[in-house]
Amino acid sequence: LKADIIEPAKAKGYETFWLVGVSMGGLGALMYTRQHPKDVEGVCLISPFLGYDEIISEIADAGGVRKWDPGEYDPNKDWQRMFWNWLKQCADGENPLPRIYLGYGTEDSFATAHGLLGDILPRDHVFTTSGGHTPEVMKKLWCIFLEKELLK
Repeated sequence: LKADIIEPAKAKGYETFWLVGVSMGGLGALMYTRQHPKDVEGVCLISPFLGYDEIISEIADAGGVRKWDPGEYDPNKDWQRMFWNWLKQCADGENPLPRIYLGYGTEDSFATAHGLLGDILPRDHVFTTSGGHTPEVMKKLWCIFLEKELLK
């Protein structure tokens, strides 16, 4: 993304970049933002995949991202702990949290993870609609993002 899209666009004079990620693409957008925060103005996430059930349950059982302790881990081997620990550091003020907007269906199979992320975002950055992890719900959420003119 950096070599093929961002850098060539910068060379052509573009200065502001928003990433939009749907499902697994949401994870990719956040991972890119974690690695290259100065490249990204903001991120719109639509029903993002944020990790597998085991880590999501662990964080939820701890009482949320801010209360969760990632413990010792190898960031090269445990991408989920590395990823959620980055979000925790952002929530705790150690790193500035990028401008993130989150939309998801209330019956989405990833709704628990979405709620954990939503808890550390400003309330007006989180949008929900009824439905699951379906193209129809994702399209509806994208329309909400566009109507709110978030990409400025």
